[in-house]
Amino acid sequence: MFWDKAVLPARTRPAAQVVKTRFAEFWLTNHTFRLTRCNAIGAMTELDLLKKPEYIHVVLNHLVIYGTMLGALAMAVALILRSRAAQITALIITLIAGGSAYPVLVSGQRAYKVIRNSSDDAGQEALDEHMDRAEKTISLFYLLALLSLTALLVPVKWPKTGPPLAAATLVLALVCFGLSLYIAQEGGRVRHPEFRPANTSETS
Repeated sequence: MFWDKAVLPARTRPAAQVVKTRFAEFWLTNHTFRLTRCNAIGAMTELDLLKKPEYIHVVLNHLVIYGTMLGALAMAVALILRSRAAQITALIITLIAGGSAYPVLVSGQRAYKVIRNSSDDAGQEALDEHMDRAEKTISLFYLLALLSLTALLVPVKWPKTGPPLAAATLVLALVCFGLSLYIAQEGGRVRHPEFRPANTSETS
């Protein structure tokens, strides 16, 4: 005696086999639903991170540091080679680096209270100094973005102004790179005791 699923209707199969089949279908459906729901929750969590100013600040602040460094390096090479095309590439990098200082500052200001409330005493002092340094020097980063834009546009009409403007941008990019390290030094000490001076980490 045998049962062929393709030939015999469900009512003629053994009851145990029908129950087993129905259970397997239910388990697969329920398991698939749970996986889909978990994936959706994970995706929502990643999207929610983009709404947190502290997360945006951490993501973008490296753009200022590496942007000014790479922009200055690219500009130095461009001036040595006397290549206008290379200068344009370097100017675009410094323009982005200088302009990105604005969202970095704004996101840091919005995240200030949240981070301060969750930091220890030494971390709070480092955060205050970090914010103070950023607000006092932010104008130089704006100036870098403005100078980079000027060095991109003005030589189109007056080509002889290209090298001097590029050289000025190089100097300012180096200054901003040093300032970005100066600002980031205290920022790193907010949550990293190993970055703090020995006497500070011991007292905290």
